[in-house]
Amino acid sequence: MNNEKELRDNQYPVEGEYCSNEGKRVCEGDQWFVCKNNHWKNTHKYCESDSTCLNVDLK
Repeated sequence: MNNEKELRDNQYPVEGEYCSNEGKRVCEGDQWFVCKNNHWKNTHKYCESDSTCLNVDLK
């Protein structure tokens, strides 16, 4: 079960899906996602993204 969660956590963020890096922000498409309470949430804020990669906000 943990391996399944880890695998999902390393994939593209999907609203409501499991994540384990609390506070991590990722730009997917043209929207920012943040890991909050172990789930990806769309911030509904615009970001520029290259379709070939994820942009990660490293705070």
